[in-house]
Amino acid sequence: MMKMHPPKVPQVPVPVLSEDLRRLLATCAGKVHVQRRDTAIISLFLDTGTRLAELANLTMAALDLDEEVAVVLGKGRRPRACPFGRKTATHLDR
Repeated sequence: MMKMHPPKVPQVPVPVLSEDLRRLLATCAGKVHVQRRDTAIISLFLDTGTRLAELANLTMAALDLDEEVAVVLGKGRRPRACPFGRKTATHLDR
C-alpha cells in the first residue's frame, strides 16, 4: 500500500449539456405550438430524468408549476415526485 498513489481527479467540471443537446434545443426553439411542446418535453426530460413511459402518461393535473414538481407514476404504478427548474416551468406553462 505504501507504493500506491491516490487517483488523479480532474479539476475541470464535466460539461452538462453536450453540443448535440444544444443543437437539439436550438432546433426546437420557436413560437409554433409544436416547437414549444418539444422544448418543454426535452427540458422536462433533462431536469427530472423521468422514463419515457412516465412522461408519456403525464397529465396537466400531475404538474404543479408553482411548486415546480411533477408527480409521475413509476414502475409498479408507484407515484413519485420529480422536481424541475424555473425554466422548465416556464416552458410547460407556454
